[in-house]
Amino acid sequence: MSPIQLFLSFAAICGAGIWLMVFQAQQEDLVDAGDTGEVGFSLGGLLGGGMLSNSQPVVNDAEQTRRSEFYGWYITSPGVISAVDQLHLITDVVDGYPMAQRPQRPASMIAIPSTTSCDLRPLGDSEVLANVVIGEASVDSDLHVYSDTVMAADTAYWIGQTLLKSNFISDSDIVKDHPMPIADVIITDTSGPIYLLLQHQFGSVLWNIHLAPGVELAHVAMVARGPRAFSAPSGAYEVQALEPGGACAPGAARKPAKHWEMLTLDIGSSRDNYSDRANADFAAYDAWFRRTFGQGSEDNVVGAANVSHVLIGPAPRTPETRVPYRPISGAEVLVTGTDHIIALPKKQRVAKMMGIQRALAAKAAGGNLAMLFPEPMMRSQP
Repeated sequence: MSPIQLFLSFAAICGAGIWLMVFQAQQEDLVDAGDTGEVGFSLGGLLGGGMLSNSQPVVNDAEQTRRSEFYGWYITSPGVISAVDQLHLITDVVDGYPMAQRPQRPASMIAIPSTTSCDLRPLGDSEVLANVVIGEASVDSDLHVYSDTVMAADTAYWIGQTLLKSNFISDSDIVKDHPMPIADVIITDTSGPIYLLLQHQFGSVLWNIHLAPGVELAHVAMVARGPRAFSAPSGAYEVQALEPGGACAPGAARKPAKHWEMLTLDIGSSRDNYSDRANADFAAYDAWFRRTFGQGSEDNVVGAANVSHVLIGPAPRTPETRVPYRPISGAEVLVTGTDHIIALPKKQRVAKMMGIQRALAAKAAGGNLAMLFPEPMMRSQP
């Protein structure tokens, strides 16, 4: 390739990079303005790549969404898991799911306390237990939650990054986001009033519930150590939030299965340690579950190590029977008490977070933020 051709190719790549940064900035403005239309663009002709888009990849076989990881199945959206680890596609279960995903922002939040009792409401005689256990979800919302501990760590990070800041780093690159991932729970079981038990093991989860016609929700219990939120469909039922640990319930634990990479990876003696601990955690959890609900914790359990869509009940057989999707955008959600709950457009969220972080940093500096960033000292030569 001649020097001129090399120069032209380099210039084209630089121009594409600049255009991409401008495009992304414009899309952030569109999201902040509430524009949720599908956006895509192609650099294929220039860089030899394919389509870059915020749409999810086209998947025709639900099994394509499943892979085995350390603690079990990792199921990417649009995969949906149901009883006995059966898989479906979200477009076959739900009507109106936004495949062109942008983080959904609720309109309002109501903080709810965790129960002061260690006891969950007992299962009623005619009620059906819908037992959902996931490790975590991976489709982020635009609801952000922060504890003071997390904020302190973020502030320390902010101080370090501010000291290193260049003209090419914006505040939004310094402020850390903590979005709550959404876990959709689609319920089609009409065999009795549903006692919905929602449990996750890591991070935070925003549970979004979608009810088929004829489904009656009798009670909801969220059990997890991390922050939890709940987008509530209409109905007369109580929502409990239980914090496991200590003298209360143990955290949710699944029974190790042969597809877990934990049991197949060649990690020497560590494998036995992981396996022994996983089995001990499961035994403690299963004993508590049997005392609380009168059945084993693996009986009809639905979930995976990482999954964003769960189906309770039979899958719809026709397009007409698909369950209407309830968006998080514009909804009211219940959030377990945490120190900071923020659902704002990005620019406003960054400004709010910078204010909180500056206040924390100033407090750490004894009230004078300038003490953290002293002016360079001038030394004169004798």
